[in-house]
Amino acid sequence: FAVNDFDGKLRFSTTRIEGSYLLVVSVSDQGFPPRITLVSVLVNVNTDFRFTNLPTNINVFENSNLTDVLFTAKAAGSFDLITYEIISGNTMG
Repeated sequence: FAVNDFDGKLRFSTTRIEGSYLLVVSVSDQGFPPRITLVSVLVNVNTDFRFTNLPTNINVFENSNLTDVLFTAKAAGSFDLITYEIISGNTMG
């Protein structure tokens, strides 16, 4: 695991290893005396999922609106809870 110093987001390493991990997070303030809180987070990594409707191509028409839905991804996994994240976007603005 790695914590981003700027935004505090927790990231996995680039190698996905299945299993369960117990992450203990400690938060403290700079008061006197300092207040400290601990929370335990159980992270389950499961790569057993499959996309059920991947297209070969997606056509984007010239008159499409910015808010048009181009494709809805669907996936199934053993836990039936899969989250998606856009990790990059249009570099041209």
